Formats: sequence, C-alpha cells, structure tokens
Amino acid sequence: MKILIGILVTILCIQSIASAATNSAVAGPFKISFDLNITKNAVVQPQDTKTDEKDGTVHYTIKIIDPNSPAESGIGINKYSSPTSESIEYNAEMLGKMFRYIFNNVTVEYRLIDGKQGYDVTGTDKEHERVNHSAGYLLDDKTYVAMNGDLPDFDILLNTIHIERMN
Repeated sequence: MKILIGILVTILCIQSIASAATNSAVAGPFKISFDLNITKNAVVQPQDTKTDEKDGTVHYTIKIIDPNSPAESGIGINKYSSPTSESIEYNAEMLGKMFRYIFNNVTVEYRLIDGKQGYDVTGTDKEHERVNHSAGYLLDDKTYVAMNGDLPDFDILLNTIHIERMN
C-alpha cells in the first residue's frame, strides 16, 4: 500500500511539474521568475530602463504577452535612492478608487506576493469583460514592485513570482 501511495504521489508531482512553465527575465540587477500555464506560450520582453531625473528612481520593466490573445501584463520594479514612504494600504486603496471609475466588480485583496505583504486590485473591463489586475508589494525598503494587466493566468503569476537582486 505504501508503494502505491508513493507512486501516486510521484505521478501527481510529475503532472504538476509538466503543467507549468518557468519563465524568467532579467531587468537591470533583478532576476524575475514566475510560472504560467504552459499552453499560453507567454512572450517575456524586457523594456528599456528609465531613470527619473528629479529623484533618481530607476524603473525596470518587463512585459508579458499572450500571443494567442490581446491579453498582456507588465511587471515594474522601482528602485529608489532612499527608503520609500510607499504604503501598501494607501496604494491599494487609491488604485481601488481609480478602478471604480473604469471597471465593474472592483475588489481590493491584501495577500502575500513573493513572501511579502502586498495587494491585488481587480476589476472587470466594461467593454471586453476581461478581468484587470493591479498588484504590488515592497521587495525591500527601497524597492517597490508593481504588476498590472489582464492575463487570464494573473493569479498564477502572483502565486509564483519571485524577484531577486543578482548583485
């Protein structure tokens, strides 16, 4: 019986490994990795790094595109020169208010993202009936991560994203 249970667990593990594709990208000094549904064939495109002339904030961005639909998402990493006063709660509430003007069925959910406290604001597009997300969290006291878009697998992105500084 123990052998059968062991075989069953192994089969289930193999199936779960086969059902997800690890995607990764480098954006400046950060490695971003996440899993999405393998059937999506997501295209990951790093964007140009931008520096804010006023305060020195460096913006690193990648775009995730589903080639089989108009859906896409973006991940932005904002690296500040000094500790940020960004508040997860304030950002979530402000995005929730903004979403209510644009979308139907708006929700604000506080949740763990990459092992840190974050938020996910969702709303349904009035014209196309797609669910749009705007999520974020603080990677550290000088680094804010923002994610947005309408990929159908956005929840999987939030559950699997991991960002680490390479140097």
